[in-house]
Amino acid sequence: MTAASLWACVVLAGILQLASGSEQLPSSSTDPGPLFLTPLIEACNFTEAKNRSNVTLFKEAGINANAHSGYITVNKTANSNLFFLFIEAEDKPSTAPLMLWTQGGPGFSALFGMLLQNGPLAFQLPANLSKREHSIQKNVSVIYLDVPGREFYAAGDSYSARYSVALAQEMLMCQSDDVNLTFEGTIGGVGFLGPILDLADSSNFLYQASMLDTNGYAAFKLQFETMRNLTATGNISYYPLVIGMLATTLFASEPKTLFQNLTLYNSQASPLYTEMPLSMLAFFAFANTSDFKKAIHVGENTKFEFVNPNLLVSLAADFLVDIRETVQYVLNRTRVLFYTGQLDTLFPSPNLQNYFETLSWTHAHTYRAASRRTWKPYDLYYGAAAYLKSAKNFTSAVVLGMGHYGAFDKPLEVYHLMMEFINRNLSFAPI
Repeated sequence: MTAASLWACVVLAGILQLASGSEQLPSSSTDPGPLFLTPLIEACNFTEAKNRSNVTLFKEAGINANAHSGYITVNKTANSNLFFLFIEAEDKPSTAPLMLWTQGGPGFSALFGMLLQNGPLAFQLPANLSKREHSIQKNVSVIYLDVPGREFYAAGDSYSARYSVALAQEMLMCQSDDVNLTFEGTIGGVGFLGPILDLADSSNFLYQASMLDTNGYAAFKLQFETMRNLTATGNISYYPLVIGMLATTLFASEPKTLFQNLTLYNSQASPLYTEMPLSMLAFFAFANTSDFKKAIHVGENTKFEFVNPNLLVSLAADFLVDIRETVQYVLNRTRVLFYTGQLDTLFPSPNLQNYFETLSWTHAHTYRAASRRTWKPYDLYYGAAAYLKSAKNFTSAVVLGMGHYGAFDKPLEVYHLMMEFINRNLSFAPI
């Protein structure tokens, strides 16, 4: 497979928090409201659904790709709907592989990834959209389930890495001739894959990065030891207490968390960001402009949020669920790429790399014994971009200079890393 045919589809799935806006978009005096496609699909009005979901934004920006967006109803009783944005690949859209991309959070719209990490349009300060030079969309396109032999990949970062491996397991367990998709692999970036009390204990990293002094280090370490001791009892009645302690320890919020009070940072992503980057703050304002929301069919009254607090609360119990068996199942049956950030202050890379060493799967011994090597995205790239460690179908990467925002920090490097995985230059067949 050539680099040009890599991605047949970017499926950017968000959860009821959509948006985006641009001063360059045509203004409309009327708002048709959110586009709910399920009634049209159930009535077999497929042509109308296709026409109404058409998004012209990308072609207006000089990107030769068709796109569609709207809401799919997943629970009528609860009025729960899932937003999607499909963007066809510019190159060979009818044959290129498919990818489902989801965003971390949880409850973080994948429009963040589309505009700030890997999509065909890049948001730039002060409030502009421009064509992205290195976009996965050049080679990835819309999912058409009736196209035989299409390769399919599941990818996501942070919390959404859990979605990726869960979807991989489901597709590998339930393969059917009725769905003509060949599952080819999963990608997880800066992923919430291991037990959170191990992954998120960044005490050592924060101290070594001078973000904690000795007193702060002791206090932060003690907080995690206390939470681990509570869960170690096996008494599930302690779980709500532990989840509450996590909420007051990690991230940035009001009132301030322990992380904020001890480090004096208001962003837990990288030692390089004491505050959320300006381009992100501008993006959230930009994302809520009426014209853009109407352009992608979400309705101008839909609010785009950094994090959906209601969804965060509803998924909080999942934070203490160990998905080790799911990860091991996937490792035993398909190709896998997990990449971590050298400067990740939320899930420090050493914590994730140690977790990978503990996994039990067919080639675990080979992986543990393997030596890591440096990697660069292309020959003329100056220096190294990552460390790689591989065994058969699994590659783990440490992207140098990257924090928890993943491809926001290192878009070119992550793009080429994912391309090499899809092109089978990394992580070979599991047998």
